[in-house]
Amino acid sequence: MAYQYLLNLARRFFSNSEITSLEELTSGNINRTFLIGITSSVGKTKFILQNINNRVFKDPEPIILNMHSVSKHIEKKRIIYNTLLSKRRWETPLIIPTIDTCGLWVKDQGQYWRAITYIDHSQNFESISSLKQSNEIGKALGIFHSLIKDFSLDNTNSNINYLHDTSYIIKSYESRYT
Repeated sequence: MAYQYLLNLARRFFSNSEITSLEELTSGNINRTFLIGITSSVGKTKFILQNINNRVFKDPEPIILNMHSVSKHIEKKRIIYNTLLSKRRWETPLIIPTIDTCGLWVKDQGQYWRAITYIDHSQNFESISSLKQSNEIGKALGIFHSLIKDFSLDNTNSNINYLHDTSYIIKSYESRYT
């Protein structure tokens, strides 16, 4: 992907910032993901620029809107539920609107791009390599479902059936594995 093309896309989210770095993150297996470093009047930061795979997600707009709705819901509750989090660091990426605030994505040449906050000092694992990792994943999944258990499906426009329906997911799991 052309460097200048990516810079132009990034500027649609941060126009008053100097782009200081651009790196493709290759560990994902669905979307193309880039880590963008910027310097602005408030300091240095990073964000994620992501090309939504429209072969996997035939209609990317609802996927982006759903992420936005779920992330906002979790962010509000995260602040309230410190005891649930047991003093753990818990963050979820938030959608960054375009600079004109007219949208949450850029559509260019038939491709959808979104910008999300970068969670510094986080780790990404391709596979589970220990019982400790498996235990931590289970805790994280439990916390996630606790934070979204009261999330209204009316806030979504999903083209993936039961995407945020925790009750359905649990019943489906129980019918297969118990």
